[in-house]
Amino acid sequence: IRGVALGRGEEPPPGMRAIRLALRGESDLEGTATFLHRIENSKLVLRLREVSLEAKPDDPPRRTSTRGRPAPPPQVGVMTFAIVVEAYVPGQESEETKE
Repeated sequence: IRGVALGRGEEPPPGMRAIRLALRGESDLEGTATFLHRIENSKLVLRLREVSLEAKPDDPPRRTSTRGRPAPPPQVGVMTFAIVVEAYVPGQESEETKE
């Protein structure tokens, strides 16, 4: 997760401040869909700015790990995702609006 600045010329709605985060991760299709569903049903005011999903190549099979133990099973059906989500929060009142 990392913060992302608003682009040149982008303004949040009046009286609001935008907080934009970029998220990257890996999961299977069900986990990714569940994560997106939770964002969609959040009580916060959130907006998905960008969504990128890509199938991750299957891991090549290995017989043993480097320590002689059985290797973990290969990851099959895993995808990588990149999401930019924007949240809106009440902005600070300026001196002009206080008068």
